[in-house]
Amino acid sequence: MANYTSQTRIEDFLGRSLTSSESANIQIVLDSVDAFINDEIGGSFGSVSETTRYYDGGEKILDVEYCQNISKVASVDTDETELTVYVLNEDYESKPRNETTKAWIERRSYTFPKGVSNIAVTAEFTRGDTVPNDIIYLATVLSARQFQTSAKEGLKKESIEGYSREWKDSVLSDETIGSILDQYKGDDLPAC
Repeated sequence: MANYTSQTRIEDFLGRSLTSSESANIQIVLDSVDAFINDEIGGSFGSVSETTRYYDGGEKILDVEYCQNISKVASVDTDETELTVYVLNEDYESKPRNETTKAWIERRSYTFPKGVSNIAVTAEFTRGDTVPNDIIYLATVLSARQFQTSAKEGLKKESIEGYSREWKDSVLSDETIGSILDQYKGDDLPAC
């Protein structure tokens, strides 16, 4: 999957070419910014291949990662052998109903069988094939900030299992950035 922004966009935003040292680190910055955005919005954009992901059953509503083009929902046993294949609009509905990108699957009657990773969902796990312009802009701004001289002030560090990244505290408090991110948050599931 391609990054949300590019070196050319960053240079245009900064009004200068990146130095050789900055260019050498551009991919790290691009990947980190994409990871930050994806983490904040709970999914990613871009064209992806269909894959199968597994979820815990036992509820009427199955909270899934953002996806499109759901081709199969099935209950499986511990070795991932299909036990029951559910039929769209007979056994389950993908929700939100009037949206292309789905955030949950609702069983029409009863609940999905109880179990750990026993519900297989096959779909394209993306928020959309096309990256929206505001996400491109956001990625460009966040990336460009890493190459500005004041970028080292107010850094905030996060470290998880050997992976770490640093961000300025102002990133999350910036009104423009916050308003862009807020548009993609909050697809709350209905109360059961």
